[in-house]
Amino acid sequence: MEIDLQDKPENFIYKSCEFPENHYFFGNDNFQTEYRVFIKQETLKQIEEYLSSDVNNELGGVLVGDICINKDDKKFILINDLITAMHSNSSLSRLTFTHETWDYINEVMEKDFPGKKILGWFHSHPGHTVFLSNYDLFIHENFFNIEYMVAYVFDPTIKERGFFIWDKGKIEKSEGFFVYDYDEEEFNELIRVEPHADLLYSGTPDKKELEKRKYKIELNNKALVFINVLILLILLLMIYNFYEINKLSGIKEEYLKELSYIKEDTKNLNERLNSYIFETEQRSKATEKTVQTKTEPVKNIPKADTVIKSSGNTAETKNEVKENKTEEVKNESTVKKYVVKNGDTLERIALSQYKSRAGIEFIMKVNKLKDKTDIKIGQVLNLPEKME
Repeated sequence: MEIDLQDKPENFIYKSCEFPENHYFFGNDNFQTEYRVFIKQETLKQIEEYLSSDVNNELGGVLVGDICINKDDKKFILINDLITAMHSNSSLSRLTFTHETWDYINEVMEKDFPGKKILGWFHSHPGHTVFLSNYDLFIHENFFNIEYMVAYVFDPTIKERGFFIWDKGKIEKSEGFFVYDYDEEEFNELIRVEPHADLLYSGTPDKKELEKRKYKIELNNKALVFINVLILLILLLMIYNFYEINKLSGIKEEYLKELSYIKEDTKNLNERLNSYIFETEQRSKATEKTVQTKTEPVKNIPKADTVIKSSGNTAETKNEVKENKTEEVKNESTVKKYVVKNGDTLERIALSQYKSRAGIEFIMKVNKLKDKTDIKIGQVLNLPEKME
């Protein structure tokens, strides 16, 4: 998510001013930090009232004010306004600033707070005490990573609060902060611990209870990480299955295309075979007709010796025809018809029929082929049983 915070680490300008006069330090005495945090009491009250309005979901927003430096070169931030995180997604253990949230915040900054800066963010931890979860750390490290930016966390159920600051490149919980425009009576009323009727809290929980709550939140975060990883794995599996289905679909199309070619080749082969059979039958009929013409009886009655001679010639002719037919049958029986199939080569045919590469030249000679590649699918080759 890309966020426009309007401030960059290299170009922010300090406002020259002194510490606010009416201020009160809330925290430990050993407070030391590069940036002191001053927050207006009325702004703090507005933040905590807003965060207390819903103890079933985390609420939040951004802190607005100025970056200052005094005459002693002491740096500090003055927080005197806030913008609530409208259009955010929230649950009991997580707050997410959406694109719509940031659009709203930037719009309000330009309209209502010209010249001021976003100094950090705030959010609630209802029933979880004050700390930064892994998700909170991710937000702060990526979107509020300028040295003066802070995070304010408030648990409305036990009235526990605290700022988190940048200290030597690390996010640490501040030992305390300053409240200015201070009114003691109102401030005491603001920070007074009150049990929450719904959650039945009575005072500040002990250390064991705090650790238990932190453990539950971390467990929830781990569960969310596991669910996200599981969703990612399922998504990758779906992508892989989609890829495999497309791949199988492509293979199926190739097979169907190849099958159409085979059907077309088979059709052409059948047509060639039928044509060959028809031509063979025609040649056979023509041969039979010729033989019958040669063997027809002579209608004129010759002389006796001529008849005898003719009869002798006729018998002789019949014998010759019979021998020719026998020779033709013999020749046809020794020659095999071979139909060229897909993938056949003269070398493969020669090796399968004659068990020798010498059969290549023999087949070319018998079938009057010009070269080794002068064959095609469906072509009929004459293959004598023996090579001469």
